[in-house]
Amino acid sequence: MLVEELLVVDGDAPLFRPVRPLLDVALRLDQNDDAYSWHGWNKQQIESFLGSLPSLCSLVVGVWETISEDGETAEHEKLVLGCVCEVRDGEVATIRTFESLAGAGLKAIDQLEPGVEDALEIMQDGCPGSLCPVYRKDGLG
Repeated sequence: MLVEELLVVDGDAPLFRPVRPLLDVALRLDQNDDAYSWHGWNKQQIESFLGSLPSLCSLVVGVWETISEDGETAEHEKLVLGCVCEVRDGEVATIRTFESLAGAGLKAIDQLEPGVEDALEIMQDGCPGSLCPVYRKDGLG
């Protein structure tokens, strides 16, 4: 599920904080047998999913939270988790935050919005060459 020497890029970035507990769960799943599960997922199911992906691909994860503006009706969405996982031969090899992609031309983190436009920017323009090709189920990538 995880390569033996997992590379974490930008592990001290604010967007990596919410990734840490997920990485801890992934390590537990990876080191235990199928008796251990997390939200209904066990090691075998995750390995099957990762194994069904192309031998080199990226998984992009973005989670936004809707925040009210000072108790008023106006709301905005704030990115609370943003990472790209490089998958090689069915194992996660690299995890990097969206913040680490800023040097590759990605918008500032506070300007990213949920939706297709910014997701495509992350997948097409924001991923360093080592993370591509990007796997898209719709066959457009």
